[in-house]
Amino acid sequence: MASRIAGFTMAVTAATAGTVALAAGPAFAGGGITPSNTAVVAVSAGTTFEASMSSLPFTMSCSVASMAFTTPGSGYGPVDMSLPTFGTSTAPCKDNYGGIVTVTASGAWTLTAAPGVPATVSVTIPQGGLDIRTSTLQACWFTVAPKGPVTISGVLANGQISFKNVPLPISNSCASSFGSTITLSGGYTTSPAIGVS
Repeated sequence: MASRIAGFTMAVTAATAGTVALAAGPAFAGGGITPSNTAVVAVSAGTTFEASMSSLPFTMSCSVASMAFTTPGSGYGPVDMSLPTFGTSTAPCKDNYGGIVTVTASGAWTLTAAPGVPATVSVTIPQGGLDIRTSTLQACWFTVAPKGPVTISGVLANGQISFKNVPLPISNSCASSFGSTITLSGGYTTSPAIGVS
């Protein structure tokens, strides 16, 4: 059995099956994402997807991952994102068995933020918005958010968005070997550094 999957370390709080609406940030007067109306790139030096294959750990890791968006002129969003990327031709994602992993994003992704201690950033993944494959399991692949959009949330501190052990609902082509979720973890450093007030 073999396929191709893309490694990805991000902790993601995925909503369960079904459509999950992305709520705009609270409308606090004068608050919002700073700096406003600014193109931002967020880069991760370690994003991971973790699963269990017939009770064995299966980890897919990317040493390079990124996402980009433009902050709103005011408020907390939502704003459209460019499709996130995972791995490069020279630094591909890999699994813990040595296989090459490919993670492909599609559809309309959005981002919103919310003030607080800590502030949070949420990303909505559209239905079927991630396809994950690995050369280790040629006959298996994962589809993230198979039944509808899901929202994942991370903590924002010092310009870094951190996702930790966030469950993502999946469908897969080898259901007897994998469960119904994988976990995402990863820290994304924003440039320029964003804040939420």
